[in-house]
Amino acid sequence: MKVSLWLFALALAIVCVTSWVISHLLVEAWHQKFASVPIPEFTRLILLSNGWLFFCPVPWVVCAAFLTYRKQITPGAAFVFAGTVCIAMTAIASSVAVAALLPYVRLFRF
Repeated sequence: MKVSLWLFALALAIVCVTSWVISHLLVEAWHQKFASVPIPEFTRLILLSNGWLFFCPVPWVVCAAFLTYRKQITPGAAFVFAGTVCIAMTAIASSVAVAALLPYVRLFRF
């Protein structure tokens, strides 16, 4: 069960690094092709200041280390850990996807 904690933490780290790479590539492409087009604020918050993606997995790595050094891990603790990792991965992937799509979506006022 202890290995599964580290596998979940590794999966979160992979999602964060992949999101950082995607955001970095998108920002570089926007600067080259769409320099004069304004970028939405949510996109600026999520993608332009993308250093936060490297620090997202840190709480789960610390928690995995804490749980690993315990003698016995309860199934409840493992499920809570796995659930919070899944929620974090979903939130990160969704926010990066929405932030990446916002510059291409034209909002109409009716």
